[in-house]
Order: sequence, then C-alpha cells, then structure tokens
Amino acid sequence: EQPACHVQNFPVTELEPHPLSHELFGSLGEDQFQALKQDVGERGLLHWLEADSKHRIICGSQRLRAIKELEWPDVDILVHDHLVEEDEIREHLIRDNTLRRQLSPAQMYRAGVELERIEKTKAQRRIVEGGNQTPLSPGGDRGKVVDIVAGAFGISGNTFDRIKKVFESDDEDLKDRVDRG
Repeated sequence: EQPACHVQNFPVTELEPHPLSHELFGSLGEDQFQALKQDVGERGLLHWLEADSKHRIICGSQRLRAIKELEWPDVDILVHDHLVEEDEIREHLIRDNTLRRQLSPAQMYRAGVELERIEKTKAQRRIVEGGNQTPLSPGGDRGKVVDIVAGAFGISGNTFDRIKKVFESDDEDLKDRVDRG
C-alpha cells in the first residue's frame, strides 16, 4: 500500500528543514554547496523537496538552502501526510540521507545512534503489543539492531561497532583522523 502524500506549493521563506538534518549531517562543504546551487540555478530541482505532515523539510535541506539563496519565491514540495510520529519522521530523514550522500564516519555514527534508538523503540513496542515476531524494519530484515542499522549504511555490524567505539571515546585526535579517512 502506497503511503499518503500530496504535492503542495509553499512560499520558500515559510519552509525550514527538520532540525535533525543539520544535527546529524551538517551542511555541505562550501565547494559542494556552490556546485549544488549552480546546478539548481541552471536545471531546477531534479528531486522533490519532501516534508513531513508538519511541513518541515525532511529530504532536501541543502536544496532548500540553495533555492533560498537563489531567492525562489515558491516551490512545490511532496508532503508525506503519513509521517506524523516523530520517530517515523526521523527514520525517513536518516534513510533518505544514507541513500543520497556519501557519509563520513562521524555522520554515520550520529545517524546510526539515532537509528539504533528508533529500532530499539520499535522492537520494544512490538514486545509490549505481543507482536514480537514482526520484522525489525520495513524491508523485512531480522537480526540484531546493530546489523540493521549498519545495513542502512552498507557496512557490517562489526564496522559500525568500531565506528561507535571511536566516536564514543575521549580521543579527539583519533575521531578527527578517522573522520578524515
């Protein structure tokens, strides 16, 4: 069954990205952003800006930033009416970014910790409701939460565990070296 969505036109000045987007993924580097802005200026938006039921942008925060700087007066956005619960909204935002971006280890860590929390909450809800046989994720994956989270990034559970150990350590130099590759 297809989730309920609709297209709606909004004044650009009324649109704001979901705060989690910047918290987890930050902004594009200046060179990348200028290239995106130039591309949007020349070709327009090739992908929808997507919003939750509260009209916060959950997919396309950097494209929104570009069209604001380009001073577009309005834009059509795809509104996901079914995204009402905050954890569902956050999961959609994270999964969209894992598909569209090459994430740094620090971004994987921040997004992964949030996705772990969401998956654990979903698992607890199933246990309370007596439906603990339900798969852990929409794709039907089963297994440890860490493996499901790591799968969202295309890495192994062991690799994600190593990333977590680095970014949960007190060694700022190590964190910086790992994040720079």
